[in-house]
Amino acid sequence: MTARGESRAFEPGGRLDVVTGNAVVAVKPGPRTVRLHLADGTTVTAGRAVLAAPAPVALALHADLPDDERPFLTAAIAARRVLAAQGD
Repeated sequence: MTARGESRAFEPGGRLDVVTGNAVVAVKPGPRTVRLHLADGTTVTAGRAVLAAPAPVALALHADLPDDERPFLTAAIAARRVLAAQGD
């Protein structure tokens, strides 16, 4: 899902447009915005974005992940593999 529009979400009278059906292929955070590169070649710029995806997908989408965040995602991937090996 992507947020579009110039208005700010979560402010009184603010607006949030949600679009589905177009996969995000890359996430590029900047100092004040985040750019979402979509499968159809378009780019959406938003003030904020929530990346709600399994750890392997998040790592693939967010190539410029800060060094202090990468260990959390790699640990989540390793834990999932252990659980899968145990049959859980």
